[in-house]
Amino acid sequence: MSEPDPAPPDVSDAEVVARSTSGAAKTTLIGLFGRGAGLLVTLLLTHFISKAEYGNANLAMIVATVVNTLTLLSPQQALLTRHEGYDEAAGVMHTFASTTGVGVGLVLWLLAPWIVAILGQPEAATILRVYCVALVLERMSVMPILGLRYRLRFGDVARVDFLGDMAYVALTVGTGLSGAGGLCLA
Repeated sequence: MSEPDPAPPDVSDAEVVARSTSGAAKTTLIGLFGRGAGLLVTLLLTHFISKAEYGNANLAMIVATVVNTLTLLSPQQALLTRHEGYDEAAGVMHTFASTTGVGVGLVLWLLAPWIVAILGQPEAATILRVYCVALVLERMSVMPILGLRYRLRFGDVARVDFLGDMAYVALTVGTGLSGAGGLCLA
C-alpha cells in the first residue's frame, strides 16, 4: 500500500490565496474545454437518434441526478470543518460515500423499470441503469478529489476532470457509432 499524502504544508494566507486562485483558473479552463467537447459531441449525436431516444436519455439523466443529489449527504462539508484528524475522517467519509453510492445505485437499478413506467417512458429503463453505474463511480471519486483540493493540488484535480470528460467523449462516440441509440448519451 502506498503512504497517504502528507498534510498540506504550513503556508501563509497569501500563498493559499495564490494557489487557490491559480488552481481555480486551471480547473475552470480545463473544465470548460472538457465540457465543451462533451456538449459538442452530444449535440452531434442527437442528430443520429430519434426524439424519443433523446427524451429517454434525458429522463434517465434527470432521475439519476436528482437521486444522487438528494442522497449525497455532503461529506465535503464535514471534512472542510475538520483540520485535526483529516486523514482518518477522510477514510471514513470515503467508505461512507462509496457504500451509499453502491446502495443507492443498486436500489435505483432495481427500481428503474418501475420509476420510468410511472414517468411514462418505460423504454428509458436501460439508460437509467447505465446512469446507475455512473452514479456509483462518481460517489467513489468524491473523497479522493476532495483530498486533492484539501492539499491544494488543483492541477491534479483539473487533470482528473479532463480525463473523465475525454473518457465520456470516447464512450459517447463509440456507442453512437455502434448504433446504440439513446444509450450513447448515457
